Parts: sequence; C-alpha cells; structure tokens
Amino acid sequence: MPPRVLEELKSFGKRLLDAYILTPLLAVLTPVALWTFARDFVTSPHTVPGWTMLVASALAAILLVSLGFHVVHWRRERRRGRRNLTVVAHGGLAAPRWQALPKGEAMALGVFEITNIKSADITIPKTILEISCPWFGVIARRRSFPGPVGIYDVLEAGSTLRNHQLRFDLPPGVVDGSFRGRVACVDNFGAHNWNSWETWERVEGWSCPGSVDGELLSRMLTAAPLRGIPR
Repeated sequence: MPPRVLEELKSFGKRLLDAYILTPLLAVLTPVALWTFARDFVTSPHTVPGWTMLVASALAAILLVSLGFHVVHWRRERRRGRRNLTVVAHGGLAAPRWQALPKGEAMALGVFEITNIKSADITIPKTILEISCPWFGVIARRRSFPGPVGIYDVLEAGSTLRNHQLRFDLPPGVVDGSFRGRVACVDNFGAHNWNSWETWERVEGWSCPGSVDGELLSRMLTAAPLRGIPR
C-alpha cells in the first residue's frame, strides 16, 4: 500500500477515535471522576473537615469569577472614556426613584441637569438606564433598559439643560426593593455619557403613570440639591 494512502487512513482512524470514542468517554468519565474524588475527599478524615475545604474552594472560585467580571467592566469603561456631556442627578425629594405599576411593571424616574462640555451643539437621541444585578450578591452583572424617548432639543455648546426628567419603563421581575443604577445620555456622536451610580429607592403614591405633575416637580426641585459630577 502506498505510504500516502496509509498516512491518510491513519489520520482518518485517529479522527474517528477522537470523535466517537475518546470525546464521549471524557464527557462521561470526567463528572464521575470528579464526583468520586469529591465524595472520598469529604468522607475521609482530615485535620480540617473535607466539606469545609470544598466550600472554601467554591467561594474562592466565585470571588475569582466576580473579580474577572469587574475587571471586564472596568476595561470597558476605560474604552468608553470619551465624554461630551455631564449628567448630574438631583438629590433630596427629586432623587432617582421607582414605582411599581399595576401589571407588575415598574416606572423609574429621575431629575437631571445635563451640560454640554464640548464646543459643538449636541442632541441626545437615546437614553439608557443601567441596573446592577449581581449574581449571588458578588458576581458583577448589569442589565440595560432604553428610555421611551430621547432628548431632541439641541443642547448648544456650553449650555445646560436644567431640571430635566428622565423616565424608564421596566418589565416585571427586574426590581423589587431599592437598586443601584446609573443613566447614560447617548449623544448624536455616539458617546455614552454616564452619571454616577445612584441608589434608586422605591416610592408609593405617584398619581400619574407617565410623569410627575408640575406642582409636585416644583416642590421637589426647590429642596433638591445636585449630586456630585461623576468622575
């Protein structure tokens, strides 16, 4: 038999062995081996109980995964470093809040001052609310929800849009109590301009599902200090 044909047959046989024998065996035997090792480790005598070591190892793995996710988020924020606007939330009675709606949805509202720090006019076609929803309380996870409308008034260079209310509609099951969130104004240049992270408290009793009425908003703003400009 020619050597080339023999080499091709060997290669074909090796691929068959890997695909139909070794891979299924590894898929079956690996969990079994891990389970056997864990069972023997837990039940065998140690100076420190085996189950304690396994729990500590699991917690360490969760912390390492959480650290990895936080590093990914941090690197992403560094790449997003360009900023054309400052977005500052009001505090006090006008601080960002949310209210549960009858069908399980939620409405989040906040009052902001938005300043154009560039030398060009800017519009804001899109707003985003980002909520921190960590797994197990430590592994970083964030969910984003677009606002129903943008801000299409032209924000001239150096000017400030004062006391502007932003609203976000959230589907059922996203929030229960207070949550950590921040708002981005996405401008016509594509930059995401974030405010600082805020605690959005749950409130009751807003009569209008779409916005805060004018009289209530006026009272809120009278006693509403501005938060610090985000770093």
